[in-house]
Amino acid sequence: MPTTYALNGVNFENQEFTPSSDCAIWRRCVHDGILQGMAITVAGSGIKVAAGWLMAGGKELQLPAAITVPATDQANGFARLVVNVDLSKTATEQSFQQGWIAIEYASSRAGFTALTKGDLAGSGSIYQMQLCVVSLSNSTISGIVTTCGYAYAHDLGVQLTLPATGWVNKQQTVRCDGVTADQNETHVTVTYDYASKSAFLSADIDCVAQGDGTLTFACAVTPTEAITVNVKLS
Repeated sequence: MPTTYALNGVNFENQEFTPSSDCAIWRRCVHDGILQGMAITVAGSGIKVAAGWLMAGGKELQLPAAITVPATDQANGFARLVVNVDLSKTATEQSFQQGWIAIEYASSRAGFTALTKGDLAGSGSIYQMQLCVVSLSNSTISGIVTTCGYAYAHDLGVQLTLPATGWVNKQQTVRCDGVTADQNETHVTVTYDYASKSAFLSADIDCVAQGDGTLTFACAVTPTEAITVNVKLS
């Protein structure tokens, strides 16, 4: 008689389906990001976020009504909105305190503290997701630098255009929602689109860096035409 080892049923009849079980599924299948709504705009010194839903660390959260977050604690530099999850806080039918949005400041984009990425389906209780970064100038928001983008399934394919006028010192940085600076969190694979094959290979283009919502490309020879690349995020 062979030895057998028992498994616990999760989504089986008469078995308990827990929040951590649900989190494990969603964290594996879907990257962080906006599910619906939550459009981000700026006006004066305020960051406006529309009502909607998002995914953070495998947990789904809702912003029930639009908010305007004042970015007034620092005159110049950068501010970012961070989605925070802390499973150690209260969660009852009457009170939910495990998720909130907070604003942080830094003199440079690299100056923000590292985000905590605990395993909410396991032993971790704290998870943070960057919702957006804005630039500050003379106590006014001068623009949106990056947003988290939409939540997407693993192995998502997106297409980007590298304009011929975008190269500076044989490099250019383009927006790619969903990418993070942490290569362990978001792995990026870049290939040429067939229509741009000849120009891509002639210019010897490589993706040399990834940031929060950006990819940086370098070339050996500056292209004279726009290049289309295919990006897979996993």
